[in-house]
Amino acid sequence: MGLYERKNAPLNHEEKVYIFHELEKYYCVKTINFFRKHNDKEINHQLRNMAFITLQKWGHYVKLRKKNSIRISAKNKKRKEYLKNIYSNLTYDIKKIPQELEYRIENNKDQKIKSYDYFISHSSLDYNEVQELIDNLNRQNKNIYCDWISDTNFLKRKLVGDATKKVIEKRMEQSKMMILLKSNNSIISNWVKYELNYFRELKKPIFQIDLIDKNNNLVEISDFSNQWFYDEEYKNINLY
Repeated sequence: MGLYERKNAPLNHEEKVYIFHELEKYYCVKTINFFRKHNDKEINHQLRNMAFITLQKWGHYVKLRKKNSIRISAKNKKRKEYLKNIYSNLTYDIKKIPQELEYRIENNKDQKIKSYDYFISHSSLDYNEVQELIDNLNRQNKNIYCDWISDTNFLKRKLVGDATKKVIEKRMEQSKMMILLKSNNSIISNWVKYELNYFRELKKPIFQIDLIDKNNNLVEISDFSNQWFYDEEYKNINLY
């Protein structure tokens, strides 16, 4: 929101659309107020509609204001005409593919400044357990990275490739710690093995919750040499 509202370096329409999509992932008082403000006052129809849909999805009663009911406060005549006739009709469709996210991570500040408390290494087959873990950590005000939640608009299983791997690597670099959800599913996952070894090389703390032994406590992994996932040649693991 700070990037969106800064005055010294205003965003173009494309960047605004991206930030709207990012803020849709976070339900809190600040994002509710942000979308309410833009549902009431945003001149651009696409952004106003996005704010309206997000608030409705979150269960809030809102009305979509018509274009002609929104006051344009610009004093400069040319600026006012631009806002009314051009800016209000601008649209941008995001390419929802891994390559697009990889590009934005490398080139756009809204992605570069991201940080996470925990990166969750897991098997998607443990969906319920992963969701329960994330809910618990969110209640502790922890910011969590989970690929099918945090980057669901871009990371598609049918489009897995080099760009996907680059995005996952960057998200690990942006994370302070990792939590492995160890299960019969995750220990046979090549992606989990790759993530654990990559994070180990970053020299950041790795914790695990052991679903196999039904141990729900966070236990830090300290000795990697004897771990089932340890592989000095992990970069050769076949991921796709």
